[in-house]
Order: sequence, then structure tokens, then C-alpha cells
Amino acid sequence: MAVLLGLVLLGILVFARGSLWAAGMVGKTLYVVVVVFAIALTLLLAIERIEGMGEY
Repeated sequence: MAVLLGLVLLGILVFARGSLWAAGMVGKTLYVVVVVFAIALTLLLAIERIEGMGEY
């Protein structure tokens, strides 16, 4: 589920960048929020994977 959300966020970042950036301050704010959320999600997934490496 988290991977799917990450792919959706990546799609927003790649394909909607121009239209969000051109939308003014609200679009720029929304773009930055999506970027921060995507980074946090990536770090969370990486930490979960690292923590689970020793469990069998």
C-alpha cells in the first residue's frame, strides 16, 4: 500500500509539476508538501526495511 502511494506521489511530482508550479502560491505550496511527504514516506520505508532485516 505504501509503495502504491509512493508511486502516486512520484507521478504527481513528475507529471503535474508544471501545472502546479504555474498555479501560483497554492500550487507551489502543494508541490512542496507532496515533496516533503514523499521524502518522509521513502525514509519510513527504508527504516522499516532495515529494521526487519534481522527478523526471521
